[in-house]
Amino acid sequence: MKLDRIAVFTRRLGKQSETFVRQNIERLNAGETVVVCRYLVDTPFSWIAESRVLVLSKYPRWTWGVRIAWFCRKHRVGFAVVEFLDWACDMQSYIRFLGLRYIALGHGFDVTRYIQSKEGYAERLSCLSSASAVLVPSEFLKSALVQATCLSPEQIRAIPIGVDLNRFSFSKSPVPGRLVFVGRFVEKKAPLLLLEAFKIAVQLEGSLHLRLGGDGPLLDAAKAYVIEQGLSEHVTFLGSLSHEVVLDEIRMATAVVQHSITAENGDTEGLPVILQEALAVGTPIVSTYHSGIPEIVEQHRHGFLVAEKDVSEMADAMIQVSQLPQASYSAMRQACHLQAETLLSCDRRIDWINEQINE
Repeated sequence: MKLDRIAVFTRRLGKQSETFVRQNIERLNAGETVVVCRYLVDTPFSWIAESRVLVLSKYPRWTWGVRIAWFCRKHRVGFAVVEFLDWACDMQSYIRFLGLRYIALGHGFDVTRYIQSKEGYAERLSCLSSASAVLVPSEFLKSALVQATCLSPEQIRAIPIGVDLNRFSFSKSPVPGRLVFVGRFVEKKAPLLLLEAFKIAVQLEGSLHLRLGGDGPLLDAAKAYVIEQGLSEHVTFLGSLSHEVVLDEIRMATAVVQHSITAENGDTEGLPVILQEALAVGTPIVSTYHSGIPEIVEQHRHGFLVAEKDVSEMADAMIQVSQLPQASYSAMRQACHLQAETLLSCDRRIDWINEQINE
């Protein structure tokens, strides 16, 4: 029997923010994919046939091996791609039992936070030496894996997840002084530090306006800070946004701003998708020297980077990007778009994985 499909293993399927999972399902192996997931979030069967998905949470754990074997053989699976390294550790014994080659995909928290917070996790990752490759989105995360585990540098490859450049045309003229943040209101994105920096910037440059999209556990604290500091006229909370609205926001922004930090539990960014999308439409970035961000944002060429938790420098960067002479700002926007075309096409990552599948 010809084996002609791949299985994408992921802990959850349907979470809107994990667009990279859907991208792999739709584009790897020319879309000849099936999915093995633990559970569903926001049932996704409007875009994928239910028959192509095995949901393990429906069944007792002791039956998973048999069900995965039956499902993969039914769909003639010959290769597996596993999202997140912790789930790859959970699934690798089933995958190896079937004799499948596989690639394990790391992203951020499953590399940094878990290594620091889960006892024995770094040692457990040694089981992934059986993988054809371990793929992460940045050299920063590759270095973290090499330092903490017995995985060899040769086995680990760093390629940004990237974006579909066909969906990102060069943006029209932005609204002067408009800064945009889109993301989860969580510790590693430091929305309160971002607002503290913005407060300083507004005191020096009153024409700035900050628009924040997303939700999360720190959203209420962020709203309270805006009221307490008298920033309500300069800050707009947009709530959760569709991807189309996100694109409109970053196209119209003078800059996309994000004060990423390493959280207390060790959690870091991988390579924030919103920053990759900003570059793709030609919108400069104000962010931090954090994780893989400096690998795609060059200081003064694609925006401004500051040290983590340096709100004074972040405020200065917000003002600088909003006051750039038109010629300098236009050149920065062109450089951003070129950076995306050079480094951040999702085709680069998809093509590399497809090469491993077809070896």
